[in-house]
Amino acid sequence: MSKLTAEDFETVAVGSKIRFTPHDTKRWWNVAARNPRYIIASRQAAFKPKGTDVYTVVDLTGWTFTRNSVPPGVVRSSINLIGGGYDLDDPNWALKMLNELQEGTLALSVRRAAEVRGFELKENNDD
Repeated sequence: MSKLTAEDFETVAVGSKIRFTPHDTKRWWNVAARNPRYIIASRQAAFKPKGTDVYTVVDLTGWTFTRNSVPPGVVRSSINLIGGGYDLDDPNWALKMLNELQEGTLALSVRRAAEVRGFELKENNDD
């Protein structure tokens, strides 16, 4: 299997659902924001009250080094705030996060980064 590149994610649009392979769960991530470098997605947190979401950020082009055994390429992680927390209750949270990543105010956590080896795309959002 060849390494993923940013071009592999060109069809992933805001409103799409994605799932990373190999699967760690059957649940899908909802794409909330994206630009040519980042995809930001969220989903219901496991074993938490309904409406408690978690997020992930996919970096399509910026991971050009090896850290914690994660090689250069497409990675996903949380942001580098303590606990990876971010206010997901704000209706514009994903666009704010995207802007802060783009401006360099935020960065991905290198300690929690994971290589993205594959993904599935569900454009029809019927579950």
